[in-house]
Amino acid sequence: MRKVREFFRWLWRQLWPKPALAKDVIDQYIVVHYRNVDITLRRHEKLLWDRMPRKEKQKIWKATKNAYKKGDIEKKTIAGKTVMIKKRK
Repeated sequence: MRKVREFFRWLWRQLWPKPALAKDVIDQYIVVHYRNVDITLRRHEKLLWDRMPRKEKQKIWKATKNAYKKGDIEKKTIAGKTVMIKKRK
């Protein structure tokens, strides 16, 4: 029974999708500079950003600015592109 369980664990690890590296997915992110704060968005979020009214943009800007001040997010350069990412604790 133990060998069967070990075999299925091995098989599961082989079939599980490999995690994407940051340098491989960096092209999927777009950095928007809004009121002296860089906001990192995915491509579909950028399309929504363009259609947002100013009031909603200000909410996102304020939340991003406060998170940066608290130290919850930080700027990193990955493959020549500067993005805001969440800090790992």
